Parts: sequence; C-alpha cells; structure tokens
Amino acid sequence: MALKWGICSTGKICSDFCSALKTLPSENHQIVAVVSRSQDTAEKFATTFDIPKTYSSYEKFAADPEIEIVYIGSAHTEHVRRNTSSLWRRYGVAVSHCIIESKKNYFQEHRRRSDGLACLVYGEDPVSIKAVGEVAESGHDIDGCVILSYSKGQKACLMYSSKVNSATNCASINGTNGSIEIKDYFWCPEEVELKTGKETNAIPVGPVPFNYPNSGGLCYEAEEVRKCIKS
Repeated sequence: MALKWGICSTGKICSDFCSALKTLPSENHQIVAVVSRSQDTAEKFATTFDIPKTYSSYEKFAADPEIEIVYIGSAHTEHVRRNTSSLWRRYGVAVSHCIIESKKNYFQEHRRRSDGLACLVYGEDPVSIKAVGEVAESGHDIDGCVILSYSKGQKACLMYSSKVNSATNCASINGTNGSIEIKDYFWCPEEVELKTGKETNAIPVGPVPFNYPNSGGLCYEAEEVRKCIKS
C-alpha cells in the first residue's frame, strides 16, 4: 500500500522532493495534498505534480485524514509556528503527557534564528573537540575549523562556512587499509574513488528539472522512510 504524502510549502526544495518522489513506484508513494500560504501557488504546484488536493490553511491541511506523512520544506524559522500544528492535532494528548513526564529538557522553547546552523554532527559523541570559528550575534556558528577525536583513536577534521562559495565540496575518508575520496557534492555524490578505482552511481532524474545538485537522491530518503514505517 502506498505511503500518502502531504507537502508543506511550494518552494524549490519541495519541488525537488516531489520530482524525486515521482521516480519511485506509485504503488509505494503517492502525493495527496499540498499547502501554501497562497491558494493560487498551491494550485500551480499541484498542477505540476498532479496532486489532487490543495490548501491555503495549515490547520485544514493538518486535519486531512488521508495524509500519512508530511514533507516540510518551508523556511526553517517557520517550522515550529506553522508545522507543529499537525503533531498537536493528531497526537496532542500523547505529546503533552511526554512533556509532563520528561525529566530532561527535551521540549525546549522555540528560539528563533535568522540563519543556519552551518554544521550539524551526528553519531558517536567525540571525547575531544577542538575548534575555532566565527559566531554571529544571534549565537549560531557562521564558519569553523573543527577537530573531533573519538574513543578508538579516530579523528575527523572539518572545515565549513556559510559565507564562502567553495570551489570544491569533497570529503576524504582515510584508514589503515586505504582511503575513499568522495567527489562533489559529498552529501549527494555520484562518484567515489577507491584504491581499486572509481565507482559511480547514477542519480535518478525526475520529470521536473531539479533546482539543487543531485536532488534526485531525495528518493532514497523517501523510500527509507517508507521501509521504516512498514517495518
């Protein structure tokens, strides 16, 4: 049975996501609704991607019983104000209970930021962090150089910036038996270079031209979500 998507916003990344979603089998993924501040914009977007329902009200969008999952593509500064309505509408009692019972500060107040964060790190917590960089008046990082040290001797060296238009956006993984060079763009590569040679992976091309590099890879994200929900 298909996973039924609602699309929150009609910007460039939402267009890319919908185009990527169209590369997947329709029996697994269907876009059933889209919401925008403007009804005209929502209808134009729906025409492009053959979406049956449109909304200009986030509350009505959140109340649509056919929507099973939402792709949020609005500006990140608007996520809390606009997009938690669906969570509260469907799971308000459960969320309220979690807030009351939680002894940790999982549910912090919304703190508005005008930009990024430029860097988010996931995975094992490093045992040591050494960093230099620039911090904006609002408190978020603008750029930085970071060395992360881990429990088994691994080290990661990161350089990032939200101000610089870098000529390359590559990554290198080096180990005792070899290395992996990940070509542009390392978060959505088509090619890696190994000791044994190059390996390539063609990224799917959607029916509507993409706005950002290799956005066809968003289909992998959508399919993994479906698999996780199915399991």
